[in-house]
Amino acid sequence: MVPDLPGCVSTGDSVEEALAMAKEAIEFHLEGMIDGGEAVPNPQPVTHHLQQKADWFTSPGLWAMVSIEMPKLAGAV
Repeated sequence: MVPDLPGCVSTGDSVEEALAMAKEAIEFHLEGMIDGGEAVPNPQPVTHHLQQKADWFTSPGLWAMVSIEMPKLAGAV
């Protein structure tokens, strides 16, 4: 789950695969937003999400950050 992008989710069989799949899902999600004329939200700090205490937050899991290359998405604009 990508808290900054509701509806953007991915999974993987290992941490490495999950991170790679998350990056791909985020890029795909952002491309769809851009193509649809939606504004891309600014990322919130992790502390913001930790304070939300949403249902998904109480599930076991791992917090991680992935780097997205926005110039790669520039062609979608």
